[in-house]
Amino acid sequence: SCNAAYRFQGTLRQLGDYEFVSRSLSGIPTETQQRGVRPTGNRFRGTVWERVPVPLPGDFVQGIDEQKWDFERGRPAYIAGTTYRSGKWYFYLYAAAVKLPLGTVLLLGLAVTVGAAALGKCRADARLVPLLLPPLAVLSLVSSQTGINQHFRYALPAFPFFFVAASCLMRTMDGKTRRCLRMIAIVLLLAVAAETVSVYPHTFSFFHVAAGGPERGYSHLGIPSTDSNFDWGLDVTYLYRWATEHPEARPLFVDVDSVMPLEVLGIGARDVEIDDPLKPGWYAISVSALVRRRNYGPFRKATPVRQFGYTIRLYRVGPSTSNESSDRSEH
Repeated sequence: SCNAAYRFQGTLRQLGDYEFVSRSLSGIPTETQQRGVRPTGNRFRGTVWERVPVPLPGDFVQGIDEQKWDFERGRPAYIAGTTYRSGKWYFYLYAAAVKLPLGTVLLLGLAVTVGAAALGKCRADARLVPLLLPPLAVLSLVSSQTGINQHFRYALPAFPFFFVAASCLMRTMDGKTRRCLRMIAIVLLLAVAAETVSVYPHTFSFFHVAAGGPERGYSHLGIPSTDSNFDWGLDVTYLYRWATEHPEARPLFVDVDSVMPLEVLGIGARDVEIDDPLKPGWYAISVSALVRRRNYGPFRKATPVRQFGYTIRLYRVGPSTSNESSDRSEH
């Protein structure tokens, strides 16, 4: 299926014909890569392996190499208020504990408890073993790559298997216990639905209520840089809409990491420059930047006049305007 998706382009290409950038496949030391240069190489060239045909699409193999290069470079990781020079093996487990809906976390915990009880009574179904092997392999693989601890999405392919296994474990109990578990599961599933709907359409910033919700969840994983755990710049569209409807809100200074440059949005915004004293105007600053940049102390102490989604806060510096008090968070 993988080859078909790539239309078999580059399939069975000899291993020695590739140009790799990762240390593992190129044989080039990581220190050379970190000086801003990406020399290519192939550690298999000149060995007995160079003529081995690779049964995968060429672009797929190159993509694995690129991803491995990212892992090897290493990036700072932010976990529960502490910044680490590199990642931790438990990052994805911690991310699951705060990013999944609380009802889902409790359901998985209940399934583990039921599974342990069933195993003690020799009632566990052996058919669960092949069901659990793929997700455990995925989770083990991503947890071993501590070079990047910024994207919980890397572990997401494991969870559908865990959900199916959890439902199977619930069926191992009999009688009243099974009926009780069924009622608990229904209640928790309703809680999952309620939590999910409560943050729509800003589901990207979701953290469950026990972790502080999307209002405070960024403190778990979202800093020091904008990433896919909390803020991928998606709320900039709400800022664009507001700025278009309020042309009088100028000058508008923006410090938001977004896949869309400010010039493309065409709202007359400028990159923020923090001076002492601050220039009069409007300041749209992402929550990540507020925490990350030390010179944003005045904004951290101030109350924003508006909020876009859960990731961008708007501040007014200078004389108050008549419509500030009527502004509301755009949730």
